[in-house]
Amino acid sequence: MVLRPTLKLTVSNRIRSLMLAGAAWLMLGAPALSQTSVYTTLSGPDGGLLNCETLSAAKADGEGEWAYLRCPGVGGVDLYIDYADARDTIRVGKDGKGTPFLPPFTGLGAKAEWRMAGGKPYAMIVRLTLGGIEEYKGQWLTVHHVNATTGQGCLVGYVDARANKNANVLARELADTVGREGCRTNGPAISGKMGNAMRELIAQKPQG
Repeated sequence: MVLRPTLKLTVSNRIRSLMLAGAAWLMLGAPALSQTSVYTTLSGPDGGLLNCETLSAAKADGEGEWAYLRCPGVGGVDLYIDYADARDTIRVGKDGKGTPFLPPFTGLGAKAEWRMAGGKPYAMIVRLTLGGIEEYKGQWLTVHHVNATTGQGCLVGYVDARANKNANVLARELADTVGREGCRTNGPAISGKMGNAMRELIAQKPQG
């Protein structure tokens, strides 16, 4: 007879512990989904775009050299590339806000890096190479927010790849924070150091 109250007390303690643990779990939230990277190829060794569909392009002399292309991304999200006057701009989704049209010539890196959680993309990183004007030569890592539900996105940040030895790490950190928050109303965020070329071009407030 003496053991029964002790048994009841032990069971009660266990229930109380489980309830406290459950409450703590609810307060802290469920564990965050692991973040991974998936890569898609944009261009080959010769710089030509791969796996992309040309939606429209210049057809005759006098129209200049331009093209509008769609490239497959991940999770049903497509990338759209505008090429004109030796400059590439890229956006996530047909109606997304992409990289700006800059004074120097611009070209895209060979791959796009997609930041993923739970099998869905929430951000995308692509390298932009600047050339043609000596004082503006450089490389930027551009970070884009991705809405996996609508398939649209927007440019949310830059990292100067020449001014920062850990540029790839900075870009992923930017993607995992600012990139998950949505589109910005006060312009792209800058992570790390800025070289003179980036500082001068950003001051011009280029439009995407």
